[in-house]
Amino acid sequence: MKKTVTIVASLALAAAAGFVVAQQSGNQNNNQLNASEPMKAWIKANLPGSNHAYLLGNMLGTWNAKSTMWVQPGAEPIASEGTSTCSPQMTGRFVEMSHEGEMNNLPFRGLGYFGYNNATEQFENVWMDSSSTSMMFSTGSKSGNEITWRGQYVDPVTKQTKTGRSVTRFDSRDQMTFQMFETWTDGSEFKTLEIVYNRVQNENAKSNSSNDGKAAAQTYQLTKPNWNKETGNKVTVVPVNPE
Repeated sequence: MKKTVTIVASLALAAAAGFVVAQQSGNQNNNQLNASEPMKAWIKANLPGSNHAYLLGNMLGTWNAKSTMWVQPGAEPIASEGTSTCSPQMTGRFVEMSHEGEMNNLPFRGLGYFGYNNATEQFENVWMDSSSTSMMFSTGSKSGNEITWRGQYVDPVTKQTKTGRSVTRFDSRDQMTFQMFETWTDGSEFKTLEIVYNRVQNENAKSNSSNDGKAAAQTYQLTKPNWNKETGNKVTVVPVNPE
């Protein structure tokens, strides 16, 4: 494993070095240009783009989170509240969500990371919290204002590996909703968790609830190289619901 990581890191460094040399040399022949294509592919795969901007523009900020949980179909819902803070990490490549609240009248903490893998062309999410010893890894695809996630976990009762489905929906600039579903014993799907996030309003802009999201869109930009004349120099963070 360590050897694999070292090789990947070396390739990435070599790609970066190769790209700089290629940009500085104006008299390369065709063979040299062809040889640099794998390096360009590595660099391109590691650059943040529009899907990273999509996460940043919709998630950054502090949110009041109201959770409702169901342990089985028809069960009484269990409600709880907390606060989630989403911040950019690794120069905008990922969004970190830090959550603090309570569950079943006990302190609850959670930590998650959201990103987009250019190589697999999928959104990725990893989540861990104070109520479990496992980390949940999911991959997702976007449709409209939703990201649908699917991830596997081991049922501690049956020891079987199951696949769970969840959805993140960006309702507006100031609200997003997360829902988790589980397949019941009869094969039907039921909702086990729903979290409604409402943005904590900026004290200086309580009359305009969109200011926080708008500020993020205007000030946080992802810089990328200008690959050719048709490519822009920056990706601007724009929320999915700018109205």
